[in-house]
Parts: sequence; C-alpha cells; structure tokens
Amino acid sequence: MDKTKRIIILTAFGFSLGLVIIGILLVPKPKEVPTGRGKTQEELPKVVSVEPLVDQTGISVTPQITVNFDSSIAGKEVSIESKPAVKFTLGLDLAGTKATFSLQSNLKPGAKYEFKVKYESKTLFMWNATTKSKGTSQTNLYSAMNNVRSKLPLVGSGYRISYDAGTDQFFVFVEKAPLATYKGRANGWFAQQDVADLATLNINYVAKGSLR
Repeated sequence: MDKTKRIIILTAFGFSLGLVIIGILLVPKPKEVPTGRGKTQEELPKVVSVEPLVDQTGISVTPQITVNFDSSIAGKEVSIESKPAVKFTLGLDLAGTKATFSLQSNLKPGAKYEFKVKYESKTLFMWNATTKSKGTSQTNLYSAMNNVRSKLPLVGSGYRISYDAGTDQFFVFVEKAPLATYKGRANGWFAQQDVADLATLNINYVAKGSLR
C-alpha cells in the first residue's frame, strides 16, 4: 500500500473515531429520579353503597348514616360532611369496610340534607336525603336512638325489633296475641331506652301470620 492511501485511511479512521467520541460527550446523562417520586399513586377506596339511600325521603330526624367501601379504610381519615352542618361519630366493622356514622344532634325536620363522604380531604361520594316533617322537642333523641340501634336486632317476649338503615325504618314483628298487648310491650321497650317521642320515628308494626 502506497503512502498516500495509508494517509487517507488513517485520516478517515481518525475522523470517525472523533465523531464517536463527540457523540458520547454530547449525549445527556439520564436524570436520577429523586426518592419518593415515580411511584404509583395510591388508589382511593370506592363507595359501594350508602344508607339512607340516595334521594331517600321521609327519613327521621335521627337516622344512622352507613357507608360501605370496596376496601378497608382502617387507620385512614374518613368522615361525613353535611349541609346543613351536623357532627357525627365514626364506627367501623372488623373488616374495616363498613363505616357507621352516628349523629351528635337531631336533624332538622322537613329539610333536604347533602352528605359528602370525605377520605383524607378528598370527596369520594355525595348524595341527598330529606327528613320527614315531624320534628321533636326531645333534644337528646339522637343519643337515645344511637343506643337503641346498638341493641338491635332484639328478640323480646312476643315481639322482635329490627332496624333498616337504608330506609331508616324500625320493624316491630308481633308474634303473639292480643296484638295491642305485645305492640304495647315493644313500645314500652323503646320508652325504657329513653325514647319519649315515638311519633318522630318510622316504625312499622308487622303481625305474624294468623295474628293479622
């Protein structure tokens, strides 16, 4: 190989090597992701159902608010906000998926309430329910009703009492005759729990079979 060709080859090789080196130097280094970034955002729990029901009307002034979630909310900040405003206490079942909110005051009669389920400052769900027009002068009725519901379902002598939070109704099943006697005994049990105003509640009396 003559000297001229050798110089051309070496020059071309040197030029190519220089381009490679320049390319390496010019390619920016990938940025490091700071600790705590780039992680998947925590998925929020979903509200499966609420009680009283959405757009429910005729609820009493002392309903129990129940919210069912698709996953556990134990250890999380969960609350109910309402308009008009009222305060609640929170209770959870063992699985942590059913939240029960108990009133700390009576609701206003004949009023439409907007409820918001709050999860660590985020609104997960909102719905409305309207109270019946019948109010009460018993200011501690909410406290008495929270106590009553904690004891249900109840099996008494000749009657049974249960509560449906979805419709905010109590069911008194009379199982013995005469009806008036055992209906009176069920009402007497409510009175023993410091419930002086039964008229403001939604109570359904159901006679068993042939007793109707």
